[in-house]
Amino acid sequence: MTPPAIRIRRLTQADEPLLWEAVYHAIYVPQGQSPPPKTIIDDPNVARYVNDWGRSGDMGFAAETTVGRPLGACWLRCWNARDRGYGYVDDQTAELSLAVWPGHRAQGIGTRLIRAALEEAEQQYPAVSLSVTSINPAVRLYDRMGFERLGEQGGTLLMLRKN
Repeated sequence: MTPPAIRIRRLTQADEPLLWEAVYHAIYVPQGQSPPPKTIIDDPNVARYVNDWGRSGDMGFAAETTVGRPLGACWLRCWNARDRGYGYVDDQTAELSLAVWPGHRAQGIGTRLIRAALEEAEQQYPAVSLSVTSINPAVRLYDRMGFERLGEQGGTLLMLRKN
């Protein structure tokens, strides 16, 4: 199958609905297991990645076909010690989230999205962090993109890339 022609564009505040779908697709589901119910995005620990999208420091990119069908998204959000994501390092480090829709993975879309986000992040943040399940194949992508493993707890890696 030939991959679709893709464009990468900057996320706007109007993309919050796209990010609700993206946060669902960002949840790692090991091969052979059933995905969680869509209502998992209502969990406060998941919803925090999208709630009030467009606040200060939020930025990201969407991948879509040339006719506008979404294929993935990569977004960054800053946290503080009271309100933090799974990949929180400190108040100056943005946390990266990545989702590529099933059926479109392993085609370079995630790489293109991360590159766009990291180029933008270099202008604003001293570092970018993320958390990822240690058995997720995306770990290899993050390694290639220059993220270093800070530690592992409960099967989840904390990774950091300094700008």
